[in-house]
Amino acid sequence: MKISVLAFTAVLISIPVAGFAVERVTTPSGTFDVEKLASATAHARLDAIKAQLPDAFQRAQSALEARGYKPTETIVIRRIQRLDKVRPAQTYTDGDTEIVFWSWDDGDDSTWEGEIYMENHTSGVSLLLDGQIAIGNPALPVTWETQIYRHGPLTSPADPGSEVSMPRRGTAVQIASLSGGLAGTDAGIQLVQFGPRHRLQHWAECSATGCWSALVACRFTGPAWPECAAGACLGVMLGCALDSLW
Repeated sequence: MKISVLAFTAVLISIPVAGFAVERVTTPSGTFDVEKLASATAHARLDAIKAQLPDAFQRAQSALEARGYKPTETIVIRRIQRLDKVRPAQTYTDGDTEIVFWSWDDGDDSTWEGEIYMENHTSGVSLLLDGQIAIGNPALPVTWETQIYRHGPLTSPADPGSEVSMPRRGTAVQIASLSGGLAGTDAGIQLVQFGPRHRLQHWAECSATGCWSALVACRFTGPAWPECAAGACLGVMLGCALDSLW
């Protein structure tokens, strides 16, 4: 699902839905409910996800520890659900998409580092990456990022990093692939190199573009940055996540 930044210039209304405290995001592309999980609820949910993917989360943790980062108790989870497609959420897996930020700390409050997990419960696509964002700069440059794990219908067991999509631009078909086997194809096909290395950078740039002034207030917040940023510009950041992180 691709959603533009402009589509997520949103009206946020805090309302109770199906027993949950949510923010309702109304945009030109539809209406969404966004549920916030925090504190013990967020910890329990992250533990459940880690139990499903122990090897992937161990790799992510080892990579962060190798850089000297320390895990924190700051976990931010958002579930987003498009109301014109599915019924109001009742359980964790009823939502369209779930986004988890687990903050780590390098002692520098001008950066955010940690793990990001996303899962689309409708399509079955899930993604785990870790990285560092220079949050002291409202442009949100990404210092480094690593895709740890990705699973979904477009993933081949023999080549778990490969992805193929065929959106049309004009009269030509675009094919995006990590494989070089498509070189020299017909002139009517645009070959687009696609890789997992810059998902976080795309999301950060998109968020900064749509929410520059609000994110200025979130500089130097260190591990607390996801909560501050989501509070400042939730609609833009979620729209960018859906557009960039898959």
